[in-house]
Amino acid sequence: MTRTRWLVVATVISVVMAVGINTIDAPGTMVWFRALTGGLGTLDVLPLAGDAVVYDLLTKMGHEGRMLYLKEIALFDLAFPVALFVMVRLALLLAWSPAMARRLLLLPWAALTFDLAENACASALAILFPDRWPALAEVIGWITAAKFIAYTAGFVGAIAGGVVVVVRRQRASSAPERT
Repeated sequence: MTRTRWLVVATVISVVMAVGINTIDAPGTMVWFRALTGGLGTLDVLPLAGDAVVYDLLTKMGHEGRMLYLKEIALFDLAFPVALFVMVRLALLLAWSPAMARRLLLLPWAALTFDLAENACASALAILFPDRWPALAEVIGWITAAKFIAYTAGFVGAIAGGVVVVVRRQRASSAPERT
């Protein structure tokens, strides 16, 4: 399969997963977790949350909610970051010159690393609850913020590269022929 086809597959998978987890009201989805936690959701969506918010969320989840959260992390929250990684990486490779793409390819790696680190922290906090680990509860918010920044930068880089490709093609097709 070509890079373009892999990009389409990764994009479809990422979009379906994102829409599904955020719109379907079933145990383990963001809709369900938001209802359970009074609108907070999960640790994955709380950048710079801090110790008090982290433990408020874990308390509101209850034991059953925390166990379901661990399952969601093990299943969805491993597959989704990988799909996003593939999508952003391929988009950058297709949109930019090899020299520029090499620099920008640090972004999906950073986003994936932060996402997996966030999952490890969230899992540890849920497993160890009700024991409190204040430093870890503070750190997870910073990791989540870094994850969002890396994903956003990757998306912006891919979109900007796509715009550059379209503009170059437009200019090339409208340029007068040289004889």
